[in-house]
Amino acid sequence: MLPDAEPRQTCLLGMKKQRKSVDSARGVRYLSTMNGQHNEEDSMGNENGFWSDADVISTYSRAQAIEDGVLVEMPTDLAREAGFRYPIALTADAWEQTVSLSKRDEEMGQDVTGRLWDIMTMMRFTMRSRRGKGPSDRVRFQVIVMHGRRRRLHNLEAICGPGDDAEPVITIDVAA
Repeated sequence: MLPDAEPRQTCLLGMKKQRKSVDSARGVRYLSTMNGQHNEEDSMGNENGFWSDADVISTYSRAQAIEDGVLVEMPTDLAREAGFRYPIALTADAWEQTVSLSKRDEEMGQDVTGRLWDIMTMMRFTMRSRRGKGPSDRVRFQVIVMHGRRRRLHNLEAICGPGDDAEPVITIDVAA
């Protein structure tokens, strides 16, 4: 590992399989797998630095997506209280379908915190039920949301991947 590199962990929904180090000056990550082998790959995941001399055309960070409203960040304290260590965000579409409240929903006693708890509970339940079935960076789950007096089943997908600084983050989207 490089002396100036920061250790990173991959996010495999609760499983630690490999450690990463980032050399930001070169844009290269060094992977140390569980068997101790070391591989060098560039920031696009290609070995031998194929993209290391390419010009970046455009970038769009998670922070920009949250600022623009493309992603809606879940309150960190709520996620931690529910047992999640990584930051969680929902796509605007997932938020609109499962969390957003109409006037009637509010009159029926629904609230945003309760709906977020429902999503996190179902996500955690599904993640735990998948233990021992191999590593995965995504999990599909369902949540029932009351819309007025009607119940609707929503199919969601949680994807764990790198954030802006290669830290693990979870993004929840409507399942295709």
